[in-house]
Amino acid sequence: MATLPFTIPYNSNFPPFSLDSEDIEDMGYSGALNQCFHHVWSYKAQGIHIHERGTKLDYTLLVFKIAISCADDYGIIDNWLDAFLS
Repeated sequence: MATLPFTIPYNSNFPPFSLDSEDIEDMGYSGALNQCFHHVWSYKAQGIHIHERGTKLDYTLLVFKIAISCADDYGIIDNWLDAFLS
């Protein structure tokens, strides 16, 4: 996220988050990512609006890396990537 403009404020107050182990067991890594991001980002069909840099984005990237390396359904991950890139 180093490429985000510095005009976007930095916020380090967002609490850490990761994939829930029960969600991974029940739904796999892709389903767990979906649950986590729905909770953290409140997914909107028109895309995700990033209003600040900081820990929320840092943990989002970490969760993406974990889920991508173990994913069982890349379609879910692609949908979230599209939402962030739109």
